[in-house]
Amino acid sequence: MHVVDAPHQRILRLLRDEGPVSRAELGDRLELTRPRLLAEVERLVSGGLIAEAGMAASRGGRRSTLVELHPRLRFAAVDLGASSIDIEVTNGRLEPVAAYQEPADIRTGPRAILHRVNELLAKARTDGAYERLDAIGIGVPGPVSFRDGVPVSPPIMPGWDRYPVRELLAREHSCPAVVDNDVNIMAIGERHGGVAHSVDDFLFVKIGTGIGCGIHLAGGVYRGVDGCAGDIGHIQVDSHGPVCSCGNAGCLEALFSGAALARDALAAARSGESPALAERLAANDAARAAAAIASAATSSASAASSSAASASASAASASASTATPVAGTRPGDPASEAGRSDESQAGGPREGSDNPSRGIPAAGYPVGSGYGGSGSGYGGSGYGGSGYGGSGYGTGFGYGSGAGSGSAGPWLITARDVAEGAAEGDVVCIRLIRDGGRRVGGVLATLVSFANPSMIVIGGGLAQLGHVLLAEIRSVVYRRSLPLATGNLPVVLSELGPRAGVTGAAVLASDVAFEQAS
Repeated sequence: MHVVDAPHQRILRLLRDEGPVSRAELGDRLELTRPRLLAEVERLVSGGLIAEAGMAASRGGRRSTLVELHPRLRFAAVDLGASSIDIEVTNGRLEPVAAYQEPADIRTGPRAILHRVNELLAKARTDGAYERLDAIGIGVPGPVSFRDGVPVSPPIMPGWDRYPVRELLAREHSCPAVVDNDVNIMAIGERHGGVAHSVDDFLFVKIGTGIGCGIHLAGGVYRGVDGCAGDIGHIQVDSHGPVCSCGNAGCLEALFSGAALARDALAAARSGESPALAERLAANDAARAAAAIASAATSSASAASSSAASASASAASASASTATPVAGTRPGDPASEAGRSDESQAGGPREGSDNPSRGIPAAGYPVGSGYGGSGSGYGGSGYGGSGYGGSGYGTGFGYGSGAGSGSAGPWLITARDVAEGAAEGDVVCIRLIRDGGRRVGGVLATLVSFANPSMIVIGGGLAQLGHVLLAEIRSVVYRRSLPLATGNLPVVLSELGPRAGVTGAAVLASDVAFEQAS
């Protein structure tokens, strides 16, 4: 049964999606009587949700007044991945006002991750992005009870089961919050501002650390009774396949995902089956060795400095025990402590000092410098380069090939290496991508026969494997589905790319704010 939105929700969504509109046009577009429209508009103006925006162009009579969403409206959009945090603060039109990205391990648990989310939102407020938030939308990489606002038994999120994410964010920021699965928010984002903008019935398939499908039917996301619709990564495609993170054998994402592709590529590199991957593995090993040497040199220098400082302190202490204290400067006095460094007063290096032993980069975790300076912390030289991943997730695009949280570890092979090898014509790299595309295509062919969508959108980190992957998925879908279902079925790559998630989270945040507007 389709639920008709209240008039004020329809007004707010129209202004969000299309910008300033005259009162007269609002009445025409929404088919509201003039008295009802004027009453709703005045109520929303009084509530601080919309504002007048000058005069509209003449329609042949008296000029009407334009109205728009209030410029002070702010929504927070959070997209949590298995190995990343993406946050945007947007205005009422969902245009980004501030954006933050950094690597993070979802396995560290909800307290650490949500604490960091709150820190980044506090930074946005300090930077002047907002005075107060009107709503928060967040996506997480696992099954979610949309009704309750909690993750439910997420396979790759230990400690998150039934954690009250929505309740805690709403209380922390004194505004409504909404929680959904990451692939659902990506589907919503692509519908709002991507390739599926004018499409009501489509599938959004995320291929990254895991595989999921956002099912968008009749103009809205279909979540199922309990919120787990679209969890196609755990459809069995090979009963004799490897064990999946969910505990079953032969799931789709156990055979093709970021971690699975990195695993198979590493085997091909070590066996010498793929010259391109073997060359990249050797280069990564050399980079690891260089980083280890640099890290050892840094550690030695730090140790020498500490020893020298300790010797100096001992000598000063011995001297102080025999010398006559200067008036007003006894040990512990502020005057005596004034010459100590900030680091020694704090008991160690300050946050932001790029200290490799703590994995804390300078300047508030900027994109590119990552966690861990020269190889420690989150696995190397950062987000988008050779940092997070490897034996932790190894998802490739954007996260590099470090060894996960806390150590430099072996720099192995990533999906980016496979893509580059395929572009160079390496037969094994092309075969790995095509094998994955064939498996994904087989599952999608079944979904096409079942749901008859009008479009399939491919997104997520591994979508950057490009047209080799896309061509194989298309080939299998078109070959295995009935002609009636595929005659007008485009299979395309996401237009929004990595912004699909935060865009969808912002849409959800605005929807919940508009719904609760009085």
